[in-house]
Amino acid sequence: MTESQLLDLDWVEQTDDKSNDIPANKSFYKVAERTRGSFAGYSAPNDFISDVNEGRGHTSDLQLCCLGSGTRGLFMGWSNSITEKNGAISINFLLNRGSKWLDVSSYLPHEGKVVIDVHVDVPRLQIRIPEWAGFTKIRFTRELHGQVTEGRGSEESRWVNKHFLLLGPATAGEKIAVTFPLSFRKTLENAVGQTFEAEWRGDDVVNITPKGDKKPLYSGRKVYNEAPMREGDYRRLDKEFVW
Repeated sequence: MTESQLLDLDWVEQTDDKSNDIPANKSFYKVAERTRGSFAGYSAPNDFISDVNEGRGHTSDLQLCCLGSGTRGLFMGWSNSITEKNGAISINFLLNRGSKWLDVSSYLPHEGKVVIDVHVDVPRLQIRIPEWAGFTKIRFTRELHGQVTEGRGSEESRWVNKHFLLLGPATAGEKIAVTFPLSFRKTLENAVGQTFEAEWRGDDVVNITPKGDKKPLYSGRKVYNEAPMREGDYRRLDKEFVW
């Protein structure tokens, strides 16, 4: 979904005046600036423009009718990445996310690592572990007031609903790091009468072939052996820190 959102505007044609506009029909005036954040409506698996077999080509590159559903989808994923029920906190998606209870810093897709900074006492904390991670290979460390303890996912009693690692009570000021091996794999995906090869790091598609030639998808991501870090606050948004 994020790959299909329009954030790079360089390729979108527009004019600086309204001389070519046809009222209630067509508009060329600052189209890129006005459609920033919209979503692809007829994209191919490998390209923002669906110019593949059975695709529509350059007919409807930007779909403002998808804006409502796209932003709703982002909101649903964001709001459900960390949930609370009866005091228990569940980390459902391994995404960078701040909350009043804790912050989650994800090192994916660069490293199989998630760091949790706890803000308040939590009676019960659990985190979803992807199926490809290998439950017996899970490691975690807990640091509080300079004291460090270690744990492993091989303990059967630590698993809830098959996929959640139960960390138990957590204390304000505690830092918890959960690590696991990344899955590197390739899959063949069939769509619009073609076969595409997707390259995965964990849950992320980091490359796809054949590559698109109009506005390629999944081809510009840089992946490192160590996650690149930057300073910021999950609860602060200003000109110096962009999410």
